[in-house]
Parts: sequence; C-alpha cells; structure tokens
Amino acid sequence: MLFALISTGVAVLSISTLQKEGRVSVDAEALAYVEEGLEASRNVRDQNYLNLSAGEYGLSLGENGWVFSEETEIIDSFFTRVITVEDVYRDSNGDIVSTVGSLDLNTKKITSEVRWIYGVLPRSLSMSSYLTNWAANDWMQITCTEFSAGTYTNSTNQPAAGPPTDNCVLNLDLIEEEGTFFVSTDIGEHGNDVVVEDDYAYVATAKTQEGLAVVDISDVENPLVLDHVDVDGKGRYLYKYGDVIYMGVESNTKGLAVVDASDPTDIELEDSINIGAYGNQATVSGTTLFMGVEKASGGLVLFDVSIPEAPDLLSTLNLGDKVRSVAVLGDYAYVTTDDTSAGLQVVDVSNTSSPSVVATVDVGDRGNTVWLASPFAYVGTESTSESLQVIDISSPTSPSVLSTLDVGHEIQDLAISGNYLYATLNQVNPGLAVVNVSSPTAPSLSFTVDVGGKGTGVALDGDKIYAGVNTANAGLVIVGQADVSVASSGTYISSAFDTASIDPRYNYLDWDATVVSGSTVEFQIRTASTSGGLSSATWVGPDGTSSSYFDTERTPILTSASASGTQFFQFITYMTSDGFTTPSVNSVTVNYNP
Repeated sequence: MLFALISTGVAVLSISTLQKEGRVSVDAEALAYVEEGLEASRNVRDQNYLNLSAGEYGLSLGENGWVFSEETEIIDSFFTRVITVEDVYRDSNGDIVSTVGSLDLNTKKITSEVRWIYGVLPRSLSMSSYLTNWAANDWMQITCTEFSAGTYTNSTNQPAAGPPTDNCVLNLDLIEEEGTFFVSTDIGEHGNDVVVEDDYAYVATAKTQEGLAVVDISDVENPLVLDHVDVDGKGRYLYKYGDVIYMGVESNTKGLAVVDASDPTDIELEDSINIGAYGNQATVSGTTLFMGVEKASGGLVLFDVSIPEAPDLLSTLNLGDKVRSVAVLGDYAYVTTDDTSAGLQVVDVSNTSSPSVVATVDVGDRGNTVWLASPFAYVGTESTSESLQVIDISSPTSPSVLSTLDVGHEIQDLAISGNYLYATLNQVNPGLAVVNVSSPTAPSLSFTVDVGGKGTGVALDGDKIYAGVNTANAGLVIVGQADVSVASSGTYISSAFDTASIDPRYNYLDWDATVVSGSTVEFQIRTASTSGGLSSATWVGPDGTSSSYFDTERTPILTSASASGTQFFQFITYMTSDGFTTPSVNSVTVNYNP
C-alpha cells in the first residue's frame, strides 16, 4: 500500500511535469509566431507603407516577401494568427492618444496575436508595436512661393491664414465685371456726398441755395427728385442719424446744418451752427456727433446729440490741420486730416469733454476718407498712386500700414460691401474704382467705372452703388455693384520636382481641399527621366493611364508604363465650380521613397 501511494504520487508528479513542460513549449512556439508576425508586418511596411491600412489580416509568404491576407491564417493546424492594423492619433503636444486627436498619416499601430486551444482552455499571446513611414519623403506644395512656381489656367493662388508663414490656397479665377445697371439723375447741380435709406437718396449738392436734394428711388430705374433744401450754403458732406441729417456746409459761419428728415417728402432746415469754418464729414456714435472742420486749428468738434435736433457743443480738438472725415469704433475716433505726414490720427474719445490724440499714421499723403471694418481701417488719400491704404487697428494706440494699392487716382470717398470696396475718384474717367478686399493684406483692383465725371461721395444699398458726380446734369449716378462669378473650370500645373533618384518609388498622392457642392477637385501626375521630358509626358491617374484621375486622398501612385523615367515629377490639378463658389486646394503632398 505504501509502495502504491508513493508510485502514484511519482506518476502524478511526472505527468504534471510533462504537462507543464508541454505548455511552456507551446507558449514559446506561440511567442515565436507573435514575434514573426511583427517582423512580417515590418516587411509589408518596407515593401509599401500604404499596405498598412486599418483592419485585421492573416499573413502569407509571397515572392517578394510577406503580404497581408484577408483569410484567417492557421499555423500547423493548431495556432491562429491575426495581425491588427490601427490608425494612430496624436494630441496637440504630439503624444499618441487613444481618444480622438489629429490623425498621424505616417504611423500605424500593429498588434500581432496568436490564439490556440490547450486542452479545453483558450489561450493567446500578443505583442504591439508602432510602425512609421520612416524611409519616405514628402514633397509638399502649400505656400504662396511654392504655388507661384506653377502654371495657372483660369486659376490663381490666394493668401490664407497660417501656419505656415506665406500660406496660400489654389482657387478658380473670380470673374469680376461691371454691373449692367446704369442710371444718371439730374439733381440740378454737381453732386457731392450721398446717403441712402429706405426708398430715398439724400444728396449734398454744390448749389448755394439748394445744398440738399432728396431723390425718390423706390423705382430705381426712374429716380425722381422730390425736393431741394436751402442749407445756407453749398452742401459738402452729410450723415443721417435717425430722422435728422447733419450736413457739412460751405459756409464760414454756418458750417453745420441740422435738417429734419422725418418726412422725406417735406424735409426742413432745423438749425445752422457756426463751427468756425466749412463743415466736413460727420458721424454719430452713441449720443455724440463727431464732425470734421475745414480749418487747421480745432479741426474736430464734438456735440452732444441726446436731443438730435439740438446739438450741444462738448469740445474741440486741434489736430494740426484740416479734418476731412471721422469714423468711431469703441473709445477711439479715426480721423483723416490734411497733414501729409499724419493723414490718419487716432483720438481717444472715452472722455468726450477732453479727447486726445493717441497715435498718428503716415498714409503717404493727405487723408480724405476712412471706413472701419475691424480690425482694419481703409483710408482713401490724395495720393495719385497707392491712394488706398489698409491700416491694422487691432491695437488702436499703435496702428500700422498693412498694405497699399494704386487705384489710379486720389480717392474722394469709399464704402465696403462684402468682399468689395467701392471708391469714388477725383478723375473724370474713370470716376469709380472697385477693389477686391477679401484679403486685406493684398487688395486688388477689380475694375473701374466711367460715371460721367469725377466721383465724389458714395453710398451702397442692396446691389446698387449711389455715386455723387461732379457734373451739373448728372449729379447722382446709380450703377450695379460688381457682377461676380467664378470660372467654370481651371487647372494648375505644379513646378517640376527632382527626386534626385533615377528609380524612386512613389507611394501616394495626398491633398487637403475644400470642395463645395457642385464643384470638383481631381489630379493627374506625370514623370520623366529629365525635367525637359515632362512637357511631352502623358498625364495619368492612379491606374497609370490617362483615363483615370486621383479623386480620393492618399491614393497610391502608379506611374505610366510609357514614361521615359521617374526621377522628375509633376502634378496637375483640375478644378470645376458651380459658377458661384470656387473649390480651394490648401495643400498637395507627394509621398515617395528615393
């Protein structure tokens, strides 16, 4: 019995030891297959990084090395191996995160797992690693400098917000044309400034006894002059505040006229106020009227207009020269003056009883007019070149010139609607300039309009421009605003790129684009053994033929079989629009291995 007990114990111990040794052997074999899975995945990556697309795969050994298989991989009729490829995301610090972050296109997480049944129990081993596209290079086109080296057909590049510095986007050309609508109105004298509200246009005229004209524009094709008002002098500038019009008048003793316009069909002069000289442009902010005066001292006057019909003088300010126009934003007034070295001055008006100059800007000449579109001030000057100045006023106490533009002549007045600035010019033909200001850092002259004389004041309403004109029988001209459309299609051909290798491997073409409904963005590529050979090479798509196009980001590249070589590379961008909105290509990247 004792022998039997000892023998049984030894047998059980021997069997347990054999089972343990067998399990350890199986685990070791499984671990080897797990490690092999990771090494095989590296081999797949080295053949072409694009093979690492997210999903679960088996492995098989092909002629050129390991390849992923959609079929389940069974090893020795015992082990099952699964390779899992996952996308990788990073946070703003560049660290890998499991939650949503920025997709890292050049890193994948690889998990190699081996599963088996030992006895009746399921067992598994797995290991993970991160594989990167370490051997590949990117040729990226994203900046204005890079895009400008290419060739455009009905397309252009536009500056865009960075990063990077000098960032640009590709767009289809804007087609900017003069509106077809044109009507001139005889208001009895030259027209100066213009204000439009509801169905009426109010025009300051150069007629001593009838310095203000009221025009019914309810039928804009047939404007009707309703009335003229004697404002004690020629009308120079006007500003409408509720039911009251404040007018700058050509009078040394009655420079400010207050007009009741509560009934546009029967307007009346309420008061004439002595401001020491001719009155210029005015504006109202809160309950304060700010007005420019045609004199070197005390050129800015401030009135309390809590009672609009009865302005009460608050203060005057000497800016060293005549004040032409005023615009107010918050606690600051932006004032244009005749000072040729300080044509724009910034005045702190937080205390209207004691305003003070806090900054001046040299705008190249005398400042005639200013329009605020925070954080920018657009200043029209008397310069016959670079007469439009764009000022950065993000810091009111330290404004700076952001950009300038030559519109052909000095600017008398200006107004902005959407992406366009309309400026009247002190020139017979043209008397109106239209400027694209969609990019304040690079405004561009779209076109000019002949309004039949020198342009004076300008106002915008709906889709019409109302311009005062220095012509006796056509003092008010009404024209259509810019007729803007987008080219229906266009192309961009990149500059030639030298990979510096006679046999590079092109991996994929990637891009970042904004494509609106009704528009498209597609690409083709071509290669050659020399830069000169590109011009005769065939444009091809992802299948290597001219009949296909890259229309999905990160599409693998197959070069043309007929290409003379692959050292040099170009891409072409095809863009189409709905006629109104352009698609935008923000960047293009070619990934390759030298």
